[in-house]
Amino acid sequence: MRAPRRRTERCPDMTQVELDGSRTGVSEHAGTDSSLDNGEANPRDRSAELHALHEISLQLNAQSDLSQLLQQIVEHAARLLEAELGSLCLYDTESEHLIIRVTTPSLGHLVGICIRPGDGAAGRAFSERRTIARQDYASWPGRLRHVRESERLNSMLAVPLIGQESVLGVLAIGDERRGFDAHDIWLVEMFAAQAAVALDSARLRNELERRAAENLRLLQSEREQTRLLRDAEARMARVDKIAALGSLTAALAHEINNPLQAIQSHLELVMDFPLSPDQQTEFLGVIRQEIGRLNEIVQRVLSYARPTETPYLPIALHDLIAQTLALLRKQILRQRIHVEVDVSEDLVLNVGRDQMVQVFVNLLLNAVEAIGSGGHICISARVDGPEVAVRFTNDGPHIPEEHLPHVFEPFYTTKPTGTGLGLAVSRTLVDQCGGTLTAANCPGDNGVVFTARLPLAHDPVAANRAPDPIAHRQDLATSLAECLERWERDVTA
Repeated sequence: MRAPRRRTERCPDMTQVELDGSRTGVSEHAGTDSSLDNGEANPRDRSAELHALHEISLQLNAQSDLSQLLQQIVEHAARLLEAELGSLCLYDTESEHLIIRVTTPSLGHLVGICIRPGDGAAGRAFSERRTIARQDYASWPGRLRHVRESERLNSMLAVPLIGQESVLGVLAIGDERRGFDAHDIWLVEMFAAQAAVALDSARLRNELERRAAENLRLLQSEREQTRLLRDAEARMARVDKIAALGSLTAALAHEINNPLQAIQSHLELVMDFPLSPDQQTEFLGVIRQEIGRLNEIVQRVLSYARPTETPYLPIALHDLIAQTLALLRKQILRQRIHVEVDVSEDLVLNVGRDQMVQVFVNLLLNAVEAIGSGGHICISARVDGPEVAVRFTNDGPHIPEEHLPHVFEPFYTTKPTGTGLGLAVSRTLVDQCGGTLTAANCPGDNGVVFTARLPLAHDPVAANRAPDPIAHRQDLATSLAECLERWERDVTA
C-alpha cells in the first residue's frame, strides 16, 4: 500500500550531514530548518500515512512465512519512501554478523553478504541502535565495498529493527535520485517499529513450530524406543516365567497357606467348642470369605499379580486391622507375641477390603515369622497429607542391607522355607490402589518397619461400617480370644 507523499524543500546542507534518530522518530541534525527537523506534515496527510502504516502492519502480522515476511518488509518500505533500492539484514548469533537476507531485485547479488556490527551504515545502525542517514553515500568512505559503483546510491537510510529483547536486524533504503528528509526518517522509523513486531512474532512462531516438530520427532523416536523396549521386556518376561515355572507351585502353596490356616482354625472352633448360633454364623462367614480369598490368590499368583478391576470403597482402617488380627490370632497367641495397635478409629481409607486385608496379613505374618517367640509388634497409623502412613514395626533382627532393596522382588527370599511372593504381591496390591509400600531397618541394633502409604477417603462419613462377617468387634474379639486360649491349652496338654 502506497502512503501519500509530502514533498518538502530540500535542506541545503543535508548532503554532508549524518542524521541521528531514535525509535521514537526524534531526529537531530544541525543546520536544517525546523519544519524538516520535526517532520511536520499536513494533518490530513499524517492521518493517511498512519492509516497506511496500520494497514501494512496488519498485512505483515498475518504473514507466517518468515522469508516472505522479510521480502514484504523491504517492498513496503521502498514504496513508502518512493525509493528504488532496499535490503534487510538479520543478526546471526552464531557468526555474530549481520547477514543480508532479502533485497530489491537490482541488489540481489548482495543476498548472503555478511556485515560486521559497526561497518557501513547498516553495521552502525545495528551497533548504535539508531537510524543512520547518509546523503553522501556515493562518496562516503564507510560505504560497503560490496555495493557496485554502477548502482550510484546517493542517499541511504539504515534503520535498526529493535525487538523486545534485542536488535533483530537492519532495514536499509537507498535512492540514487534524491536525499531523505526528516519526514522520511520519521515515516520509516514508524514502519520499522511495526516491522520489528511482526518479525518478532514470526520468528517466535517459527521457533515454536520448530520445537513442536522437534518434539514430535523425539516423541516418535521415544515411542519407537518404548515399543522396542516393551518388546524386549515382554521377551524377558516370558523367559523369566519359564525359568520360574518350577517355583510357581511352591509359591502358590505359600500364598494359600494363610487363608487355609484361618479356615482350619475356625473350623476347629466351630466343631470342637460350644458356640452360640451367632458365633457359629460369624465363624462360618469367615470360612466362606477365606475360601473366596483363596480363589482370588490362586488367580493372582497364576497371573503374576496381574492387575484386576477392584472396587475401592471408604473403609475404616481400624476395621481392617481388627480383621487382620482376628485371622492371625492363633499364630500370635502360639508364639506369645505382644501386638500393640495405635490406630485412630476415625481414619478411613479408599481401598479394596479383601486386597488390603491380604496386604496386612502378609505384613503381620512376615513380622511374626521374623521375630519368633516373645517378640513385640506395633501397628500404628498417622495422617501424612492425602495419605495415611500405616507402619508395621517389629523388634526382630535387621534385614541385611544387601537384601533390603530386593525384599519386594518376586521369589526373592532369605528364609529356608519361603518362596518370596508374599511381599511382592503386597506391593502390587498397594500400588494398584495408588499407594506405596516400603521397608527399612529401625535405628539401633534390631527392628524392621514396613510402611504402607494408602489414600485417605475423601468422604470419611461414607465409610462402609456395616456389620462385616469377620469385623473385629469387641465382643467377638473377646469370645474368639477365649476360645483360642482354651484351644491352645487343649493342644499343649
